[in-house]
Amino acid sequence: KNTTPANDKGNPFLRRFQSIKFQLVIGLLIPIILLAVYGFVSYSKSEEAIISNYEASSLDTMNVISKYMNFGFNLIEKSSLEITSDINFKEFFDLTKESARSLSKSYDDTFDRISLNANYNSFIYDIHVLGSNGLGLSTSSSNAEINDDLYSKVVASDIGNKFKEKKAQYLWLGEHSELDKIMPKETQEYKTENYAASLIRKLFGSKGYIIFDVSRDLIKGIFSEYDLGEGSIMGFITGDGRETLNIDAQTVFSELPFYQAILESEEESGYSYQNYNGSEYLFIYSKFKGIPGTVCALVPKNTILMQVSSLKTLNIVFITTASLLAALVVFLIARGISKPIDSL
Repeated sequence: KNTTPANDKGNPFLRRFQSIKFQLVIGLLIPIILLAVYGFVSYSKSEEAIISNYEASSLDTMNVISKYMNFGFNLIEKSSLEITSDINFKEFFDLTKESARSLSKSYDDTFDRISLNANYNSFIYDIHVLGSNGLGLSTSSSNAEINDDLYSKVVASDIGNKFKEKKAQYLWLGEHSELDKIMPKETQEYKTENYAASLIRKLFGSKGYIIFDVSRDLIKGIFSEYDLGEGSIMGFITGDGRETLNIDAQTVFSELPFYQAILESEEESGYSYQNYNGSEYLFIYSKFKGIPGTVCALVPKNTILMQVSSLKTLNIVFITTASLLAALVVFLIARGISKPIDSL
């Protein structure tokens, strides 16, 4: 006797649902779904790991650059102190301008002393000495001489005012453009863009100033040795906001609110994601120790994601291919099993 309800026989959807073929398909599709889920989770975890490694590696790179530059700047501070502490150097600038010029050996020895430092320290672009006796020396000139009586003009300038305000023996500044205009002889030229920062130290007894200019090309060369990815911006920013960048621009970082925020922070280095020119960037920074200066970088997030794009493509291709093949196998198996059963 047939006990199947009449409405079951007439319901094609219910018959399809109860069929062995349908149940086989559902059972065999579960591993396919799990495979797809596994692929998605695996990609997400890999993406997180790659991005995290990129962030840590980039921060390490900026810390290495910061420490190397910090070392070079510390050498300049040390050299400036050694030169100004030298007894022969002090005695030379105790002389009147006329007497100093008449002592050719002392004159040559003094110039050789500063010239040696400029030649053997790659961080130094030029060294200038402005004596209160009116005498000026500079490695920027082939004959060592620059315009006389510059000391009094520097004392009356913003540089002199900063020394008075801070009561400092030396200062790190981004530039001394006022001095650049009046320092060279008429046939010479001294360009502010040739140097990235300057250490200005008083001679003992207020006998003058010695100025060490840091090579801008050297800093740009350091940046060129480290590639953080396409579209990345790297820069050195002095304490007073002057920037040296790896791109053709005057300023990028100093006016940005997140850069201003890190200056107020006690953190020596770090990174965060920030909006710059309408796009998301990885912002990395590392501060100098004991010297007012910071190296920073902006890396487009799209550049970072390019590191995982090939992995994403590989996952999609693999999962899609595997799923299609599995689906085909399921269909063929289900069809092969259900045909004999349905014919009974």
